[in-house]
Amino acid sequence: MSANEGYKYSDSINEIRARSTEEVLESKLETVWLTQGYSKSSVKEYVTHLTKELEYQKESFKAQLKEIMDEKERLLSEKNILCKQLEDSVAALKAKQTDNSKEYIKVIDSLKKQLEEKNDDSTVEELQTKLKDLNSYCETLEVELFELKNAPKSEDGESFEKSNDFEVLENENKKLNEELKELSKKFAEIKKLREQETIEKDVTNTKVIYESRSEDFNRLKKENQLLQTEIVSLTRSLQNLNARVVLQTEKYNEAVSELEIERRKNNDSIGEKTELQVRLASYIEKFAEYQDQIEYLEKSTGILKRQLEEQRDKNRMLSGLDTKIIDGLKVTKFINEEDTK
Repeated sequence: MSANEGYKYSDSINEIRARSTEEVLESKLETVWLTQGYSKSSVKEYVTHLTKELEYQKESFKAQLKEIMDEKERLLSEKNILCKQLEDSVAALKAKQTDNSKEYIKVIDSLKKQLEEKNDDSTVEELQTKLKDLNSYCETLEVELFELKNAPKSEDGESFEKSNDFEVLENENKKLNEELKELSKKFAEIKKLREQETIEKDVTNTKVIYESRSEDFNRLKKENQLLQTEIVSLTRSLQNLNARVVLQTEKYNEAVSELEIERRKNNDSIGEKTELQVRLASYIEKFAEYQDQIEYLEKSTGILKRQLEEQRDKNRMLSGLDTKIIDGLKVTKFINEEDTK
């Protein structure tokens, strides 16, 4: 069905509805001549107005429904797009985290391997033992060389043999000295690496301690803020309690004054005196209640004072922690500067 056909169909339906309404009115309403009442034309006009108003409301509701459905479709489309973007982002993030984890594992394994190579205690001990043996052997050679140099000359054959031994020993001594220097150099490098590793461990430990202290400081700072808020609330409660105490005291003083006035006025009347005694007993009971309230307020005030003292102690602890953290930062900065040098 085309749009024009739809409009024609709608118009025909409206005509049928209008005709049926008119027929109903024609059959039900009668012309009024002599008695008072509504005329047929005014009733028809009013019904026509109502029909048009209903049609207008119907069209308005249709337009609003269409707008709502269009908005729903648009929101669903946006939702699907956002869900797709979220899924893509989550997948990319997971992939990136996996890649980073693998890369971190490789780096950590490599660092561990390097540290194991650098920190091989057996290698260091072997080098130390070898260095010690070489030093001892070199000392022995030096003694022998000294003896050969200072030995008295005898026969030519013996002198020639000793000179050859001297040359051999001297060459061997040179080689051993070179080897000793090389081993000393390697030992110094290993020692330096171990010292560097110790410094790095100290820096890492200092950073861990600093981070831990920073977390403690932030936690204590938040607790301090909460306590400050609680102190403000408790201070307000204390002020309200003090105001209530003042008000109750004023009421009590007024009651005592009224009682005294009434007692003076009715001192000669026994019946009134009895009534005054009853009222006095009532006031005494109220005074006891006020005393209980005052004691409660005093206890509350003591609790608030203790809480304030605890807060001051925590503030002093925070100040000390600030000093420690600053000292830790200075030490870390000094170590980093030494590493840079």
